[in-house]
Amino acid sequence: MKQTNFAKILVVCATLVVSLSAQQEPSRQSAFERRPFQKSSYLIRQPVEKSFRADEKGNDIDVKARVVEVDKKTGKYEFRWLGVDGKEKIVEYQRHDSIDAIVRAEVEAAADGKYIYSYDFRVLPESPTFLSAFTVQTFANDIEPVKLDKKLFIFGSMKFNPMFNVGVWWDWGFIGDEKKRIQAGDSAKFKLVSLSPPGIVDCKVTGGALGTKGVGEDIPGPLEDQIPIFQDLAWGYTIAPDKRLLKFSEKEKIEYLLENLPKIRKAGWISDETEQWYQQILKNSDLDRLFEIAKRDLEERHIANEVFHIIDGLRSRR
Repeated sequence: MKQTNFAKILVVCATLVVSLSAQQEPSRQSAFERRPFQKSSYLIRQPVEKSFRADEKGNDIDVKARVVEVDKKTGKYEFRWLGVDGKEKIVEYQRHDSIDAIVRAEVEAAADGKYIYSYDFRVLPESPTFLSAFTVQTFANDIEPVKLDKKLFIFGSMKFNPMFNVGVWWDWGFIGDEKKRIQAGDSAKFKLVSLSPPGIVDCKVTGGALGTKGVGEDIPGPLEDQIPIFQDLAWGYTIAPDKRLLKFSEKEKIEYLLENLPKIRKAGWISDETEQWYQQILKNSDLDRLFEIAKRDLEERHIANEVFHIIDGLRSRR
């Protein structure tokens, strides 16, 4: 009997050793690399249908409507057709995802219990175009946008736009003289306030001029159908108020982090080695330990500050 108990103790000890060994922190050399906004998957195609207009005798004439890709790298296109006067009409268009930019978010807890979200948006020096608008998804109804720049215009909530129907999207932008916009190499700051803690959300960027310049007559319908309306915005991830997190149980918080680690990696907020390490910790439901590791990882550049703010927000609201 004593031998049996002794054997059981040995098994338990061996299990503990294996468990502790599995939790031993790995050597991590790589730092995170924040990624710029991604291009839209929207394709501008040749019109499927031909466009016709009647001549003086009432005969239908093919206006030869077509799309010309001028420069793939800068996203420039021309929409061409034969006008009423018989001359070729050209409407120029530049894709709104042709902007190269990154955004960095910080969160500060205010004394009144609110969170202050600050977004540092930077147009990269090699960007083919300027910033027109920055749109952020939130999951809260108490958003207080803050105007930081006299050139900045707060367009407000996008709740009436069917393209932004998941959550509550907020839009900031610039109007007026295009020369005063945020050009390549420049930066802009956006800010909002909410009682809700940070969660990972989608965000979108509009690069270049809005709309097209007229040429004295309407663009033929099948050709106009190829001009995107919000479908060609650059996209990425950031953090923003998410009221849903306030109701999460401890188990749901762990599941939320595990489910969103792939997005966090895609955003470039975490190194591959660190992502694997965090998965291991979370599978053991150890949010407190993850918070302590995240504090150090932030200093050592294994994670971006967005990752730390998400973990901190989940841990502090208990």
